Amino acid sequence: MNRLEIRDLSKAFGSEVVGLEPKIPLDADTCQLLQRVFDERGLLLFRGLDIDKASQVYLSKMLVRKDTVADDPTADDVDIEHEMYISNKRTKGIAPFGRLQFHTDAMWCDQPVEVLSLYGEDVEEPVVPTIFVSAVNGWNTLPAGLRQRVHGLSASHTAGQLRRGDLTDVLVATFQNARSTVAPIEFRHPRTGQTLLYVCEQMTQEIVDLLPDEGEPLIQEIFDHMYQPDNQWSLYWRKGDLAVWDNISIQHARPNVMTDGPARTLRKFLFPSPKMSPEQLPTFSNAG
Repeated sequence: MNRLEIRDLSKAFGSEVVGLEPKIPLDADTCQLLQRVFDERGLLLFRGLDIDKASQVYLSKMLVRKDTVADDPTADDVDIEHEMYISNKRTKGIAPFGRLQFHTDAMWCDQPVEVLSLYGEDVEEPVVPTIFVSAVNGWNTLPAGLRQRVHGLSASHTAGQLRRGDLTDVLVATFQNARSTVAPIEFRHPRTGQTLLYVCEQMTQEIVDLLPDEGEPLIQEIFDHMYQPDNQWSLYWRKGDLAVWDNISIQHARPNVMTDGPARTLRKFLFPSPKMSPEQLPTFSNAG
């Protein structure tokens, strides 16, 4: 078993794991420890790793107990052929510019994306951070009166273009055939059983049980609570950082990234990956 040190990143969520020697497969005791901490804290950070895509995929799947990767790191289910990068420098990099509002990736899918990871492949100073909040903490700290008001209500989430809040420098994704889904605001996590405050700044469209003049102010109250600065934690990337988080319970955002700024290339993996046809892929623009 790896001799690991676990350090809290913030009081509410997130842990740094020190001392991991990544390999495929990890021993059972190490897997069980990491899975337990992941379920409790929602986000794990490993610094200074030199890993390929296969190891990133294995660690990500293992944490949500989908560790079907064989001993051979080139096995088909490693998904090493399709490379995704959040990058302002690589050709075909995802989200190459702009600010991202808080969101859960593919929240508009009927099947939630369980885990998301980013690996710092090319990072230059001064780095633009990724900012995280916990929807578990959002629910646990929700004032009693507000909790009563959202009980039993559901919200719709869309991949389409939304206009809400401060849109300065926001990267807007426009879809020709936007997909959407409806889920309870008081959402039960399918793996951990934790209760989440399940709305997000970027994708939540409306509370379906209320008229807009009632629902929109309530959404704003929820956001004011969830996104308080004290509830946020920021990762200032270094080369070799691997951040893996529970995409259902942890939301992320970032300040403005510029294509002519310092290199910020993060290798991305998410599971399960939402299926999208070419006509469903977004185009990107700045809101202003």
